[in-house]
Order: sequence, then C-alpha cells, then structure tokens
Amino acid sequence: MSFDAGYSLPDRGGVHAGTVKRCAFFDNYAQNNSSAIRGSYAHHCLIAKSRTSGTSASGGGSAVGFGWAFNCTLADNAERDGYHASFYNCILTGKATGGYLYDNCVSGGTEIPVTNVNTFTDAPFLVNPAAGDYRLAAGSPCIDRANHAYVDNRFGTDLAGEMRMQNARVDLGAYEYDWRPAFAAALDGAGMTVSEITPFVTYVTNAAYTAGSAVYLDGHAAQTNGQSTVGMTAPWYLPVGRTVKLHCTVTGNGTLALYEGETMIGTATSADGDVELKVRTAAQNPCPLRFVYTPGTGDTGGALLDTFENTGGILMMLR
Repeated sequence: MSFDAGYSLPDRGGVHAGTVKRCAFFDNYAQNNSSAIRGSYAHHCLIAKSRTSGTSASGGGSAVGFGWAFNCTLADNAERDGYHASFYNCILTGKATGGYLYDNCVSGGTEIPVTNVNTFTDAPFLVNPAAGDYRLAAGSPCIDRANHAYVDNRFGTDLAGEMRMQNARVDLGAYEYDWRPAFAAALDGAGMTVSEITPFVTYVTNAAYTAGSAVYLDGHAAQTNGQSTVGMTAPWYLPVGRTVKLHCTVTGNGTLALYEGETMIGTATSADGDVELKVRTAAQNPCPLRFVYTPGTGDTGGALLDTFENTGGILMMLR
C-alpha cells in the first residue's frame, strides 16, 4: 500500500492512531509536525520525501512523531525524520530528536535522545535514493544487523514481498538485502536455475570451490531459530540419455536428502564423507530436483553445495 502526496492537519500524519504494515509513504505533508506517522505503529514501511512547513515550536517538523516504527526506512524527508518517537531496527537518514532509539542506523545523527541503544551513524548504503530505490546495497552495514526481539515475524516478508530473513539474521530497514542475484551468478550453471530457497540457505566463499563459492544449507542456524529443515529447489534441464553425478559432503550431524519432486533418490551424512549420487534423466523436463538438509540434535553444521557445471552433460559438485 502506498500513501502518496497526502495532505494532513497541522499535527497529523498520513496515518494517525493506527497500525500499518508494509506501506510506503511518499510526499506526505503536515503544517507543523508528524507528516507521515503520528501516534501510530509502523512495521516494514518506507517513509520518504515527507515534509512540513517547519513551524514547530521545537524547530522544524518531522516525518514521524510520537509513534513507534519497527524495521522502517526513513529517507529524504524534509526537516527531521523523528520527533519524540520510538525506532527499532530502522534506518534514518535524517535527524532524530528526543525519542527512543534501539538498534538503528541513524546516519543523520541524533539530538538529545531519551534512549540510544546499539544505534550507529554509518552511511546505510542504499541502492539509488535519487531514483527512489531505497533498498540496501551490497556492503551495507545494515545487512544482518536487526535485533530479532523487535521483529514482528522473522519468517514473513519485507516491504517488497521478499522473504524477510534470507540468512540467519534480519536486516535493518524496510527491505531485506537480496543476495540471490550474487547466488545465481556464482552458482547457476547451464540448464539449472535456483528457483526457491528456505531461510538459512546462504553461500560461502572458498578458493577450493568452483568459481570460489558454494551454497550452504545452515542446519545450525535453522535449528537455533526453530526451523526443522533447510532446503533449495533447482529445476534442471537434463541432457537426454545422460546420467548425472552429484557429489556431496555433510558437515553437520544431520542428513542431506536429494529429491526428484516428492521422491527421495539419495541421502548423505557426515559419516559418508564425499558421496556420489547418480540420477538418470527424468521423463519430465525440467527435472524438479530438491535438496533438503534435516539438522541433527545440537547440530553445529550443515551441508555445502558447490557450483553447478556442464562438463559433457551436467555435473553438479556438492562439497
């Protein structure tokens, strides 16, 4: 939902005395204060280009006043981002005056905050604010920085509808950093595209892996966060009449299973070491391959899947 070019009463925001989730507020105006949010709760919202006449007795208006913001991004707002408001896991590029700050990136600085806990002032590194793109860019200090105690649903979605927690930690602000393009560039090979992942599927870099990176099914992080399995789906266009070999190594005390659709076609554990699994070309194409790691009790590891290669057919190495 988007609230664009809204005009409000002297001290009322685009929303007053309500609760909003995954909403975008653009160019909202109030005469004195609280041009976007006032006395309300906001989760996973973008608040940008809000403005006031700056006649507040305190020296300029604010985008959010006397409200509560969780995992919100505030950017390019006139005057202040916040005035006597509470911010949790937020990104603020403007000043926050008074109020309560918990685990935020406040690159615009603060003025006499009532509370200031785990808040830092580094630049958030947004993709292209001038063009209205307020997503996190690679290398942002806001990635994997959120305090989960203030996240309403770690397994929900962000403002863009993407998975809220793509690794073991939620990001600050309204948007989760999407590492999957890098994942695809490093790991997708001829005939295969990663189409679906669960939380705690990430990738690691190591010179020993093909192209220097590998998929990691993090069983430890999943178990710590109450998730029973870690999985990835990768439809694969298989060469007709070929046998595909898959090599895998499990680092935890759980089990890695390979499925063709809903049919299990092989498993591996750490006791097996480097395992080679063979798959005959499926009658259907693409072949719906799924990799599912089920952590063991007290698991401290997971499973690594190396780059997909095409070597006279398709060979996928799992390390």
